[in-house]
Amino acid sequence: MARHRTTEPSKTIYPEIVKAYEAAHPNVDIKLTNMENDAFKAKMTAVTASGTCPTSS
Repeated sequence: MARHRTTEPSKTIYPEIVKAYEAAHPNVDIKLTNMENDAFKAKMTAVTASGTCPTSS
């Protein structure tokens, strides 16, 4: 899961939400990536163009 929230409260809340979700769903592994907005947009443009988008399955 890519995200571009690098400030509070998101910086603290998202990892807590992921930890709780993964505990309730042991077969799920979520990777958070902190990025500034412009870096996030550039990365999503690149992965979309390359056909290597993250999956949700």
